[in-house]
Amino acid sequence: MNKTLIAMAVAGLMAAPMAAQANATIYGKIHVSIDVGDTGLDDGPNGELGSSIYFQNNSSRLGFKGSEDLGGGLKAIWQFETNIDLGSATGQQFRFGGRNTYVGLNGGWGTFLAGRHDSPMKTTGRKFDLFGDYVGDSRNLIAGVVRGVDSNGDVALNLGFDPRLDNALMYKTPVFGGGWDITALYTLEDANKNSEVLAANINWKTGNWYSSLAYQSNGSGRNTFDGGTEDETGIRFGVYWTPGAWKLTALYETLSDLNGVSGQDSDVYGLGAAYKMGKNVLKAQYYVTSNSEPGGASDIDSALMAIGWDYNFSKRTTGYLAYAATSNDANIYNAVDAGGHGGEMAITALGSTTPMDGKDPSVFSVGVIHKF
Repeated sequence: MNKTLIAMAVAGLMAAPMAAQANATIYGKIHVSIDVGDTGLDDGPNGELGSSIYFQNNSSRLGFKGSEDLGGGLKAIWQFETNIDLGSATGQQFRFGGRNTYVGLNGGWGTFLAGRHDSPMKTTGRKFDLFGDYVGDSRNLIAGVVRGVDSNGDVALNLGFDPRLDNALMYKTPVFGGGWDITALYTLEDANKNSEVLAANINWKTGNWYSSLAYQSNGSGRNTFDGGTEDETGIRFGVYWTPGAWKLTALYETLSDLNGVSGQDSDVYGLGAAYKMGKNVLKAQYYVTSNSEPGGASDIDSALMAIGWDYNFSKRTTGYLAYAATSNDANIYNAVDAGGHGGEMAITALGSTTPMDGKDPSVFSVGVIHKF
């Protein structure tokens, strides 16, 4: 009898915290690849700058999220998400809780969040990229172009238009008017004056069509390149169509006053196609830039091509083969494995003293993705 009561008491104690956490979910993604790549640079004294084999950890993550019913149709919601270091941290931001992490409220009027979150412009770009977190990720071109040096004298990649933002206040409407929704985000000023970001997108979905239009303005205090003093601004528009087994995508963006320099602009055009056959997905995409600089500099454009084959072993596990290459004009270097991919090649090239401009990186990738 006593043993039975003790067992019941222990079970009750264990069940209580489980019941309290009934609306909490643990989730994540493991994404790794082996990449055989060429930075396009001449080999250094130890052969480290040219061709090599890379282990890439590609935005692997662990997250916790949940909600609490507050009554009257109102819910408190929260999320904590962090990157996972699987042995290749180069090029990835391994900050505890450094992914979308926030607290908020949800109701019939929409959703309000406060914390750290992807900008709506970044969200728009992710909808149309067939190689997100793969080699050939469109962020190699659409996030901005490599220009000058940062405050430490290091060459760096401008990620101003695909950021995950701190100090963010974000509001998302419910779906209205037959498939429309709007998201707006504003960041409060940090230690750098004029560092606020304002971003928004408007999305529309009907049948097998989806489109998104986004705008973002980055305050001049965010600029670390070239001593720029202007606000950066960008507009991004994408559309996809899914007739049958196909997915056809198109994206256009225009970026102005990159790195705060008046007249330093970039236009990007992208097309993609994917075809599903049972567990197989064949896909390809092509992005090209049209850049301009004060003074009319020439030979500053890049083109990015990617082709791939995904095999979906299950709803949670995918294996893939992918090949991507970036063709750079004589006075620019854009990478091929940056964005959500590991970026080992990009960091190797950007951190070298070997001239990069005009070099053409390429990479063959074998990877696996498991979601849980």
